[in-house]
Amino acid sequence: MFTTNLYNSRLLFYLVLLFLTACGGNELTSIEVEKPDKLISEEKMVELMIETHILEAKIVDKRMNNDKAVATYNKFEKEIFEQSGLDSTLYYSSYNYYFSDLETFQSLITAVTDTLKERKEREMELELELEAEIKKQ
Repeated sequence: MFTTNLYNSRLLFYLVLLFLTACGGNELTSIEVEKPDKLISEEKMVELMIETHILEAKIVDKRMNNDKAVATYNKFEKEIFEQSGLDSTLYYSSYNYYFSDLETFQSLITAVTDTLKERKEREMELELELEAEIKKQ
């Protein structure tokens, strides 16, 4: 589960990233990256970005030393990709391709942040309902 502060920090990061890409000049928008032969769909990319960001948040929340955190992240990231029938090369080549088109990348980031926000709101609603039910007993 996300902690509220960690969730807010991640949301702020994505909002700042979205702002910076929106304010980017010609240098940022002129990046050309060759389209990968097997480009991951935008919908699938959003799902994978959500899963990898949740993984990152969980690892940060555990406050591991850097070497252990990287090793743990790499292990679980590989599992995420394997469950999706992908590998890291395909993910990162697709990520770089989408990043080179800032409008598309902004829409991906918006979808990721909106989904994470919705999940957090549902989680908080469930917690309130659970607390209310416990108080009734």
